[in-house]
Amino acid sequence: MASEREGEGDVDSDRIDDCVLTLLQLTLHDDVRAWKGFDYEVMDRLFRKGYILDPRGKAKSVVLTEEGLARSERLFAELFGKKGRRQFFDFVNCIGLTLLLL
Repeated sequence: MASEREGEGDVDSDRIDDCVLTLLQLTLHDDVRAWKGFDYEVMDRLFRKGYILDPRGKAKSVVLTEEGLARSERLFAELFGKKGRRQFFDFVNCIGLTLLLL
């Protein structure tokens, strides 16, 4: 669990949430559904922020809200668009941090 990790006070959970929201774009299907194979605490924060519907349940995917889908698309374009190469390296660092916390 993330709350039990050493040094959690130094972690920017908003950046982690943005990383996961961006990665949800990669598994998007049926227009608004994405696979939810990420840390439960992160998914719960995205739910509380209004970016996804409640992730609890047996479904292996989660529904992105209109706001969540728009933010996910914008972050994805910023990080992976041809003009976003610099941000891409920030994202790579963010992924490394996310993997470290999982």
